[in-house]
Amino acid sequence: DGHGMVMSIRDIGKLKWNDAKAACDELILNGYNDWHLPSKEECVLIVKNPSIFKLGIQRDYYWSSTVSYNYDAWAFSLERYDLERKQKDYSQFVRAVRTY
Repeated sequence: DGHGMVMSIRDIGKLKWNDAKAACDELILNGYNDWHLPSKEECVLIVKNPSIFKLGIQRDYYWSSTVSYNYDAWAFSLERYDLERKQKDYSQFVRAVRTY
């Protein structure tokens, strides 16, 4: 229907939450500058795609943009298919997405 979501083909790295959010917001890739840290709901959509592991996804936690509490945000494990609150000052993997 002309709408969808794409994910960058490489991780940005392993960053603290504030740095991860900024890195995604500032990313310019393939001529696009509208990348963002995926929401908790977008993370669920990402893992439902069976080809995701062909893109070099780490079998570890990735940050989502969804905040849980002042010091926590949701992170998603692509190996365990679960969400867990992590302290924002922990470093987790980061992968940007964009919607169209």
